[in-house]
Amino acid sequence: MTPAVDIYSFGMCALEMATLEIQGANGDAGNLVTDEQVQRTIEGLEVAIQNDFIRACLKNEPELRPTARELLFHRALFEVSPLKLLAAH
Repeated sequence: MTPAVDIYSFGMCALEMATLEIQGANGDAGNLVTDEQVQRTIEGLEVAIQNDFIRACLKNEPELRPTARELLFHRALFEVSPLKLLAAH
């Protein structure tokens, strides 16, 4: 186990927060979420920066995932999303 596991978990949390549900998973206890469902949900994201951030966290090869420090400087954390702009008004 390495911190890359935590990055993957963070990516899954970010995906669920961005979409409120994984497409095709009905939330029943004991059901597995498949890679196909995750990919379909990511493709449904409307904000490209969000998509990039989550895809980086969910790379299959742990050594290819960004470190926590690298994620701190991802542009998704610095650019204002359309939703935040709407909320500001």
